[in-house]
Amino acid sequence: MAAIGVGINTTVKTLDGKDLSVGAIPIGTFIAGWNENSRNKDTTQVIAWTSRSADKMYRLRLSGYMLDLASEHKVLTSNGWVSVDKIIPEQSIKSLSGAWIAVKEITVKEEETQVCNLECTPYNSFYANGLCVQGA
Repeated sequence: MAAIGVGINTTVKTLDGKDLSVGAIPIGTFIAGWNENSRNKDTTQVIAWTSRSADKMYRLRLSGYMLDLASEHKVLTSNGWVSVDKIIPEQSIKSLSGAWIAVKEITVKEEETQVCNLECTPYNSFYANGLCVQGA
């Protein structure tokens, strides 16, 4: 089963600077998001979250970052939005600091894993473990 979602222990940065797990974030929380119109970091609000099972997870390792994503979840690369299953080493992903960080290693785990996905407004993209991902 293909799925979108981030690992259940992935964190997001709140407006007041706290790191909260996506699996425990309260609805209504303001988090760091990505404004598609201005192409800059902005604030967005969690309006819903879902949890599901994914049978394939991709672990991206970057300098100073690690992110677990289900097979069809998209990340913001220097080439636009790309599904994690299409990412290649050395491709760069947008970080919360504003820098583009190159992917160093990709590993795939094929076993059932719990994932979460956030739905946010007004911007549906957010920063997961400090890297820009697309929401539900």
